[in-house]
Amino acid sequence: MTKSYVKNFGMLALLMAVAVAPATLAFAQNNADADDAKDRKDAIKDLKDEFKQKKETLREEFKQRQETLKEQIREEIKTRKDLLRNSDRSATLQFDGTTSGWAVIAGSAHPSSIVLSGDAYQIGGANWKVKSNGTLTVADRVVSLDLAGHARSNLIVLQGTGTFDGEPIRVHLKGHFAPTGDENVFAIAFTNASVQYLESGIRVQLMQVGSAIVTPVVAPTPPAR
Repeated sequence: MTKSYVKNFGMLALLMAVAVAPATLAFAQNNADADDAKDRKDAIKDLKDEFKQKKETLREEFKQRQETLKEQIREEIKTRKDLLRNSDRSATLQFDGTTSGWAVIAGSAHPSSIVLSGDAYQIGGANWKVKSNGTLTVADRVVSLDLAGHARSNLIVLQGTGTFDGEPIRVHLKGHFAPTGDENVFAIAFTNASVQYLESGIRVQLMQVGSAIVTPVVAPTPPAR
């Protein structure tokens, strides 16, 4: 009886071991899956943190570049103001010129021309301060202009105001000039030019090409002592 009991007990223990084994394996597999999920979650979190850090770094670099650019612009404006403040304002050049071309009004081009007469003085390097009286003609209508601006290298910008058809206008002339083969004669083209009616907001594009005669201003010779 004892031997039978021991044998039965051994069989029971074996059956229990076989029954428990799948559960143990399943538990182990669940733990492994949980570990893998945690690892993936940690990896995703690390990537998000890295991306956030790079984003912050780029934002700071962009901010610093913006501040540097603003500082450079402020310094350039200050330098130009100092040049204007400290420069000799006596004109060193006089010019007279005419351009002709077209004014685009409501989709149609009308003949137009600009007559300029003014002077300029140097404010440092290749920079010049320019003032000019002028007239703008569009078809058969003429308006007087008071213009001011600057020239640098071969770029010229002039702005002014006037009254056209009883309405105040602002004129913007931007273009380039270059010497020709004729002495003191410069070709000039206003490639970005317009007239804006200040009350209605209507803008008229101008296309103007011409030439100007530039004459150095000779300073008077001081009397001999």
